[in-house]
Amino acid sequence: MKSKLGRNDLCPCGSINPKTGKRLKYKKCCLIDQKQMPTPSEIAQMQIEMQEASLKRRKQLVPRGIFIDFPAPITNFKGKSLWAFGSGVYHYPHVNMTFHEGLIFVLRYELSKDKKWVSQQESLPLEKRHFIFKCFEAYKNWREKNSVPENEIEPEKWSAVPDGLTKSLLALAFDIACIIHVHEHVPEKIIERLKKNDHIYQGARYEIAVAAIFARMGCTFEFLDETLDGLTQTPGHCEFFATDKETGITVAVEAKSKVRKGVLHQPGQAEGFQLWNNVTGPYRNALKQNPEDIPFFVFVDVNAPPTPGVHIYDKPWVQEILDSRKRTPLNKPGKPDPCTTITYTNYSYHYQTDTEAQANEGIVVVPGYPKHSVPEIFLNKLRMAVENYSFVPNIGYDSTIQG
Repeated sequence: MKSKLGRNDLCPCGSINPKTGKRLKYKKCCLIDQKQMPTPSEIAQMQIEMQEASLKRRKQLVPRGIFIDFPAPITNFKGKSLWAFGSGVYHYPHVNMTFHEGLIFVLRYELSKDKKWVSQQESLPLEKRHFIFKCFEAYKNWREKNSVPENEIEPEKWSAVPDGLTKSLLALAFDIACIIHVHEHVPEKIIERLKKNDHIYQGARYEIAVAAIFARMGCTFEFLDETLDGLTQTPGHCEFFATDKETGITVAVEAKSKVRKGVLHQPGQAEGFQLWNNVTGPYRNALKQNPEDIPFFVFVDVNAPPTPGVHIYDKPWVQEILDSRKRTPLNKPGKPDPCTTITYTNYSYHYQTDTEAQANEGIVVVPGYPKHSVPEIFLNKLRMAVENYSFVPNIGYDSTIQG
């Protein structure tokens, strides 16, 4: 058993070289003079300060539907900024970068593991690029546009309302970071689907959003594509199982996103009324993935233009959902509903492009007679996470949190 850490050993802090994707060696990372090591009393004091900082962050995050903690980033560590997600540490090559910038850096890093795909996208004309890379370009332009004196909040730091494409990128980045923080990685098959230029991208993107909601609720995961990988014939199944640490319950989760003409890599031309209709079809398809023996949570994204000035129950797609629920032969004594919850969302920044991003829309439907029920405390966490999906915290180096 090795008792001393060598210069060429992997650094125990777990830091990763963003250029190579490999762990850093001790000599290139945390090698310091032993005389500078903190004393036991100093370590104890640091632990107290870390616990106090964590409590401070949680008090601000929980009311916004985020029930997990994110350590504050570290600034100016050997000329870099550091972010920790899960057991990994990401190095940003500049000091004093914001948490939001760190999230986008993590997304770029994860996608850059496929160097061939990234190189291909960057070589294409903008109009032919994947939606994610259009968002990267929009983010770059948004930064340049808003890095002006009236938006400067600190030296070399600016704050402004993001446009739709920039918020799309930030939302994806936060979702990816949440899953990594809880599950250590995003399943490779989901990332591969995310890179497709067709409806497959849309399904993968929504699965990531839904998984991130459960990650923010503090759940652990079992992604079925990973569990069943290698089987000659894969049976039909839901997206993943999520287990709540607080109550111990496990639920099955299925996510469906409404595909519409002319939207998100889809051919054709988007037409007025068609952008709000037929939102219950994906729900019926989701029922086919019900494992039957545990609580079943269905998520459907209606993929429609947002209507921020309209009350949630007056929105066209919500009216269709409520009418459909009235007609269902289920959800009655003796005829229980197969779903424990049906969550309808409208996470549609992509309609807003270069205009200011509006808050997302969502409604959690809880049947009165479900086949399997769950504790109310779990449902409350779900409602909070869904309602606050738009919120991406900007965690400061002092653990303060801004929207």
